[in-house]
Amino acid sequence: MQQLPPLGKLLFIYLWTNSHRELSGVYAITPKTISQETGIEEGKVTGLLSKLYPKVFYDKEKCVVFVVNMVRHQFMRGEGISPTVRLGIRRAIRNAPRAHPFIAKFCEAYPTIMVLDDYQLGEVSNGDVPPPEEAATLANGKPKDHAKNERYLQWWAAYPRKDTGPKGPYKHWPHPMPDELFETIMARLAEFVASEQWQDPEKVPMGTTWLNQRRWEGVVVKKGGGSKAANALPAKPGKYANISERVQTDG
Repeated sequence: MQQLPPLGKLLFIYLWTNSHRELSGVYAITPKTISQETGIEEGKVTGLLSKLYPKVFYDKEKCVVFVVNMVRHQFMRGEGISPTVRLGIRRAIRNAPRAHPFIAKFCEAYPTIMVLDDYQLGEVSNGDVPPPEEAATLANGKPKDHAKNERYLQWWAAYPRKDTGPKGPYKHWPHPMPDELFETIMARLAEFVASEQWQDPEKVPMGTTWLNQRRWEGVVVKKGGGSKAANALPAKPGKYANISERVQTDG
């Protein structure tokens, strides 16, 4: 952007932020619309758009723009992208002019999001794109409905205190949920359930508290271990955890 004239910089920012843009960065917009919304003379718009190449492609005959790095800078971390956002981008391609060459350029720029074989006359192949309500269940996505999260349901079935109902604790269910973390949570829960303290229903914390405070990382009090709370996290060392350090510091 440093080499662009002031109006070129304004136009570049506008192409990222206007209300006509699509998640894919491929969308239709006329020089007249750009002129009206930016104040740039219509006769200068096309010339300025050409100065933005190769960061921006513009088809002046069909009035279609492709802001090449829009997806990369706004939605991607490395090559990773949220399954829900990926779905939205693929669906946004449907709003692009049908079979426009910029679709192929998008596929070349973002092969992890879409390949040209997925695009058929402006439609995304049904076999690879689930309906919106299922998007959150992809990969490690967290479904909005707890009843669709099988791992959460396993935890809830094993958790002994259910007076809050299953919906409340779910908002604190860790996300993402790697296999190792899930196995740890279930194994520690089994230890707590078998502990002496949890034999008293009144001493079992609510599921919301147990998840929110990550109490599976806490200390399980074994039989005969005293009255120390079985679900409490280990205390963090204080400034003077080491008594010799205190003597040296305070004299």
